[in-house]
Amino acid sequence: MRRVAVFARAAVALLALVGPRAAAAPYQDLRHRGARFHGPGVEAEPPDTLSAVRLGLTGPERSDEGRQLRQGVELAVREANAAGGYRGLPYRVVFRPDDGAWSVVAAQVVRLAHEDEAWR
Repeated sequence: MRRVAVFARAAVALLALVGPRAAAAPYQDLRHRGARFHGPGVEAEPPDTLSAVRLGLTGPERSDEGRQLRQGVELAVREANAAGGYRGLPYRVVFRPDDGAWSVVAAQVVRLAHEDEAWR
């Protein structure tokens, strides 16, 4: 019981020293900034050789859930392209199936980046 009382006093003293500034959120609230990309390079112009923004997508190909995932992404991309795309460039979905073990997904992500250039 005595240990609890000592701990409680120490906690109250610590809170009195720290005050309300310790209640700062450890994350950024992006709800008011919109859903666009805010990371590094956002202000850079796209390269002149870029004809479309390739979006890499991996997902199951042999299941209803995988087909629904792909259809949903393609619908969103059509809507984004109808709204003007990215700085006038259309988006293009590059799909790689990931049916199988986790190593299949890793290989497909590498292919998306290096063969399909979905990272550029």
